[in-house]
Amino acid sequence: MRVVLLAAVLVLARSASAEGAALRGPYLLDVSSSSVRVVWESPAGMGGSTGTVRWGEATIAEHSRPTSGAALHQSVLLDGLAAATSYVLRVDIDGYGTFDGSFTTAPTAGDAAARFAFVVYGDNRSSAEQHAAVVDAILAEPTPLSFLMNTGDLVSDGQVEADWDSFFTVARPLLLEQPLFVAIGNHEVDGTSFDVTQRIFHIDRAFSSTVYGNAQLMLLNVEVDDLYDFGSSDQVEFLRAALASTPPGVEHRFVFIHQGPYSSKAGRSGNYWLRRWLDDLDDAGVDVIFSGHDHYAERGWSARGTPYVIHGGGGAPLYDHLGLRTTPDHTIVYGETRLGYALVEVDGAKVEVTLRGLEGEIVSYFAFGDAAAPECSAASECGAPPMYGCAGGAWRCRQSACEWVCPDDGGFAIECFTDGACADRLGATCTGEARCQSSGLQFYCVCDDGTECQSSADCVGRVPPVPGCVGTWQCQDSVCEFTPSNGVCDHDAPVADAGTAPDAGGAPAGDAGPLVDAGVSPPADAGAVGGAAPIDAGVVPAGGVDGCGCGQLDLSTWWFAVVLLTRVRRSRGR
Repeated sequence: MRVVLLAAVLVLARSASAEGAALRGPYLLDVSSSSVRVVWESPAGMGGSTGTVRWGEATIAEHSRPTSGAALHQSVLLDGLAAATSYVLRVDIDGYGTFDGSFTTAPTAGDAAARFAFVVYGDNRSSAEQHAAVVDAILAEPTPLSFLMNTGDLVSDGQVEADWDSFFTVARPLLLEQPLFVAIGNHEVDGTSFDVTQRIFHIDRAFSSTVYGNAQLMLLNVEVDDLYDFGSSDQVEFLRAALASTPPGVEHRFVFIHQGPYSSKAGRSGNYWLRRWLDDLDDAGVDVIFSGHDHYAERGWSARGTPYVIHGGGGAPLYDHLGLRTTPDHTIVYGETRLGYALVEVDGAKVEVTLRGLEGEIVSYFAFGDAAAPECSAASECGAPPMYGCAGGAWRCRQSACEWVCPDDGGFAIECFTDGACADRLGATCTGEARCQSSGLQFYCVCDDGTECQSSADCVGRVPPVPGCVGTWQCQDSVCEFTPSNGVCDHDAPVADAGTAPDAGGAPAGDAGPLVDAGVSPPADAGAVGGAAPIDAGVVPAGGVDGCGCGQLDLSTWWFAVVLLTRVRRSRGR
């Protein structure tokens, strides 16, 4: 466990600064190959502010642009910039001070030789001290960064203006160095309204697609709009169109969404609606699905073999991780309760994804597209099954990397017919009642864990999510969350990664290959993940419908479902 004693001091120092107190920003948005936007918001009731932005490749004296007048929300677009070029800038805000920063424009869209790196992090809410520790870790990242991707839940309540003051106070040093993209989280939304977040980050709608060099960044959302398979929402139509046609020159496609397809938090089962799109995402060549929502770090392969990363360790109170275990519909390679972030490095066709802790340590790593040092050229080179691979799966070799693919489920938009089938599918992940629910023509599994808490008294006696951490449990939105009283909690060393591991020097070991199960025993330290013992492969059944359990469906619905299951494949995107 690492306790960052300076984190609270840094927060207090930043909050107490005479220059910029209660000022949001300045921060950078909407970066492209020819422009970037500089934004700030002055405190309500102060009559707005004016300012001037100065920038240049060598010095800030090369260009300047003043605001057009006083306003609470200021936005200054710097255009006419050169692609893939670094700039320095200075923002003079009248009455608030001077702020220095820098940024790099995007490579030309479709540039096959594009080289850039970015950080994925999220769930920063509710703990300024822990958020500050993650910000400091990103600032210390030795790899030059091009932008930041936040996967949502930046604040506790995005519709409460005061919550944003803390976020910007902590993040200001980072946000004037790296342009920011934001995937909306559930804490930014009230019902279907997220107008405060829209204003702050110049977001038109909750989903978008951006071409950055040779990569397409697709931001999706299930907090505001739906992803229903048979729906006709704006986002469904957007996603169908986006997946149907790859932009010219794009080699890599990344998806960013707050709630991912899977969950290793007890009582959660992941985002069903996103799971129904996994076949289409994989068919369209999506490289990695990034998400947050659950406050821990995890990576693995989806049912179709697409790599996924869950990282909600951006500062919010940490959750218990259920540990490395076998599941019937995805493969977990690494997972533990930890603060940190994911670093993504793109070098032409090659992509490296590194999960880092607060000290910059590598806790998990994978790469693909490396033709010079391929992990595989055929599936037969991938070796024995992964230790926690879904039963009945098989290796595939895609982009010179091994990926484990689960048995084909037939592509049906039906996940269950009975509660018993859901008990098999969710296994020990569901600590409550596994139930099969229906919505229109869709049947899917949910874990009805009831209300975890109604008050903080319901959380008393729980074991801290990180061993040795001292603090208190509090009830937040019916979920027990742990707040450390001794600064910031973190592990001293990472839990073993059951996939490709970097060598001791921090560089990937080119010949390491997938870590395979030499027998039936998990790694000696696997039981320490998140304080929970790993689940034996025999505990989580490989799936299938048990018994009848028909009582929950009337006869006509059951007969229609059988016909649908037998004759109809999922229709979305076809």
